[in-house]
Amino acid sequence: MKFITLSLLALSLFCVASWGAAPPTPPLTITYKDAGKTYFVETGDTVIVDLYSQPGTGQFWCLKKVEGKAIKLDRFILEALDKEEGIKLGGRARIQFRFKAKERGISELKFMLTKAGKKQVEIEGMEVTIKVKK
Repeated sequence: MKFITLSLLALSLFCVASWGAAPPTPPLTITYKDAGKTYFVETGDTVIVDLYSQPGTGQFWCLKKVEGKAIKLDRFILEALDKEEGIKLGGRARIQFRFKAKERGISELKFMLTKAGKKQVEIEGMEVTIKVKK
């Protein structure tokens, strides 16, 4: 009986404590159309950069540089847009770069659309600025 009473008390305290908690901030998603913009986030927030290319033709986006220590690359995911066939010759794909806001400050994210080969050739660039507060 004591165990049940303590369990109910613990559950009640958890529910009361969670009522006052703020919901997590949804990730900030940035696309190619957002190039040149500045965004404000808070420490701990997730920033996603979604870029599309045709890796089957040798063109793909890559992270060229992260200037500043405010934001760090967490991971990246390459996803074929035609799920049944995977990444095929000439097919389109999305690469998703996921970053975490680590500390207060400013970071500039620089990406480049490149063509694979013996020499990596930059076709196009994209930059965004992330300002981390708190």
